[in-house]
Amino acid sequence: MVSDLFSSKKTVNATSIFYLNDFKVLIDVIIRKLSNLSANDQIRSDYLSLIHLIIRNSSYIQQMYRIEDLLSCFNMILNERDEYTIDQDIVRIILSETPELLNNND
Repeated sequence: MVSDLFSSKKTVNATSIFYLNDFKVLIDVIIRKLSNLSANDQIRSDYLSLIHLIIRNSSYIQQMYRIEDLLSCFNMILNERDEYTIDQDIVRIILSETPELLNNND
């Protein structure tokens, strides 16, 4: 359901049900889940897909809340060498679509 809210810029603007603090809590939860879930866990892939939608369709780029932690999760996923995971592809897509994540992490 949350993914549906962030599925396009139109739905994000139309719903506006998230206060800034709610949005930050959602990011906190996603980062915690990405840190704790293991490779090849479908739930982790779901959280990555959700953060992808949030980055693409919300104002996250302006705020970049907890960007260092998010990038740390991305790096952890990219450096998993045991076997290929779809999560690595999702992270690569996120970073290729939004290079400003890497350029503006103060």
